Amino acid sequence: MQSDSTTIRPIKVLHLISSRGVYGAERVVLTLCKHTDPMRFKQVIGIFRKKNVGGDQLHGEAEQLGIPVEEILYSAAFDVTQLLGLIGAVRRHRPNIIHTHEYKANILGLCVAKMFGLPIVTTVHALHKLKGRAKTELRFSIWLLRYFNAVMPVSGDVGDELRALRVPPEKMVTIKNVPPLTGKRVASKACSFREEIGIPSGRKLIGFLGRLIPAKGCDQLIHAIANIDKRDRNFSLAVAGDGPEREALEALARKLGVFGMIHFCGFRNDTEHIYASLDLLVLPSREEGTPLVMLEGMSRGVPVVATGVGGIPEVLKDRVNGLLVPSEDPISLADAIVESLSNPVETKKRAIEAKKTIAREYDVKTWAEKFEEIYAGIVQ
Repeated sequence: MQSDSTTIRPIKVLHLISSRGVYGAERVVLTLCKHTDPMRFKQVIGIFRKKNVGGDQLHGEAEQLGIPVEEILYSAAFDVTQLLGLIGAVRRHRPNIIHTHEYKANILGLCVAKMFGLPIVTTVHALHKLKGRAKTELRFSIWLLRYFNAVMPVSGDVGDELRALRVPPEKMVTIKNVPPLTGKRVASKACSFREEIGIPSGRKLIGFLGRLIPAKGCDQLIHAIANIDKRDRNFSLAVAGDGPEREALEALARKLGVFGMIHFCGFRNDTEHIYASLDLLVLPSREEGTPLVMLEGMSRGVPVVATGVGGIPEVLKDRVNGLLVPSEDPISLADAIVESLSNPVETKKRAIEAKKTIAREYDVKTWAEKFEEIYAGIVQ
């Protein structure tokens, strides 16, 4: 019989993320924590959150899933207490490896990893947040990546961009996103959501799910709707998400005369009900990694129209399992919306093929095993 002294202890992973809601990166963290082998890996989520500001949804969802959470609160962007808070978290949880997600977590996580002699890896979900920063910050954040043990872009396109920015290729492992963990699957709650936002029976509903930031391109979708002939506007748009652009988007919709067709629903965590209610999902993005909203929609058989940016064309093939249009082209986007809604037979065929694509190529267990292999290879 093997003695207890030779028993292999699980590898403890501390995830670090700055969060104001549960969007793409947060869903990746939750899904990964839930699907890694609990006998081999123990997961903890460290959340950077500004004091007296909402955004504790990630904390709540993690606790519901039984994932330990450490909140690291701060008062200002350069508040030293967040570094001290992270040091305290590392001392309490004693992780074997740190896994960071996005800019703030990369900087603070790397500092503490070097301080404690811990290995550190990062998932690069997309580059639009970095590109939105000053050139000095962009260069600094990219320069930092050379000190990570592994850099994991979520799409081939993001990986190509990182290589172009001279991130050492030997450190990179592309791990494409999969449909994320959500609440319990529902057979059909379309009626409840449609009734809640006042969509009459027989009227079609298209959806936008995501943060209201420039990279997601919701303004382009509003322009597209305004470009559709009034005779073809037999639908409504549900915008599920929040962000700094909300007021500007509402003002744009009023200016273009389409505000009455659009329902700004704010942040929602009942996405299952929303997907069940949609006739079409639209992603008008300017920049993306591999958007989880697209993967979720495809996995549920919701027809998808999307712009051909980032990792989207790696998954969505034009006129095979969805429709692709150029970014920043609201007229082409309008045409694709009208085509999808007016040709339900062809649209349904593409949606069925999309569901098959996800089932065939985007298995969550295989995805989680790729991270397990990286963790084990670095720690052991």
